Amino acid sequence: EADNGLYRSSTPVTVLAAATLRRKGKQRTARGLQAAQEADQDGADLDEASSDVTPRYILLPHGRFKLRWDLWMALLICYSVIIVPFRVGFANSPAVLSPSWWCDLAIDACFFVDIALSFRTAYFVEGVDLNDQRLIVDWRAIGKRYLRTWFVCDLAASIPFDAA
Repeated sequence: EADNGLYRSSTPVTVLAAATLRRKGKQRTARGLQAAQEADQDGADLDEASSDVTPRYILLPHGRFKLRWDLWMALLICYSVIIVPFRVGFANSPAVLSPSWWCDLAIDACFFVDIALSFRTAYFVEGVDLNDQRLIVDWRAIGKRYLRTWFVCDLAASIPFDAA
C-alpha cells in the first residue's frame, strides 16, 4: 500500500517493488516486482532491483552506494578522532596550502557532503508488528526527520574547529 511516500511491507525488496504501483503503472510494477523478487531470492544488491522503483535522487539506506559511503565516513571519523585531538592538544596545525592542509580540507568537505546525502536517504519506520516496516522515500519527510534528529549534531561535528 502506498500513501504519501510511505510503503508497507515485510521485506525491503517487496517495499521497493510495491512503490511503483501508484506511480508507474501496472506494466512497470510487474517488471519491478519481478526484479525485486529475483534479487530477494538471489541475495543480490537492492540497487539494481530497485532502480526503477525508488524516486529519483533518493538513496536507499542499505543500497550499495550508501553502504560504501558510510564505510568511507567511518574511516574519516576514525582519522579525525586520532588526529584532531593531537593537533589541538599540541597546537600542531598543518601549514596553509600544505598537503596535510589540503587533506584536512577534503575530509571536511566529505563531512558536509554527508550532511547533504542525509537529506536524501530513505529510512525505515517500524510498524506495530516486528515484520511490518515502512520505507519513507518522500524527500520532505526525510528532511524533516533529519532536521529533528541528527542535523545539529552532524553540522557541529563538521565545522573545522581545529583550523582556527
